[in-house]
Amino acid sequence: FIPEKNKGIEFDGKYWHSYSALKKRFPHWPDYAVKNYHEIKDLFFKSINIDIIHIKEEDWLINKHVEIKKLLNFIKD
Repeated sequence: FIPEKNKGIEFDGKYWHSYSALKKRFPHWPDYAVKNYHEIKDLFFKSINIDIIHIKEEDWLINKHVEIKKLLNFIKD
């Protein structure tokens, strides 16, 4: 999180952001909430005026340079 810019960066790891891992972490959540975890979280951040960018692990592994450019563009805006 970059407080002075109200921006956050989330790295979406393949395991930790999978349905099965989220269901283990939040066993009492309804399926709808688990399946829409990112959308719900992003809407919350938006409601408090925080912009979020997601970097997916598989994209990072394919081409870190492209993802770094995305991050830098996100931060500078």
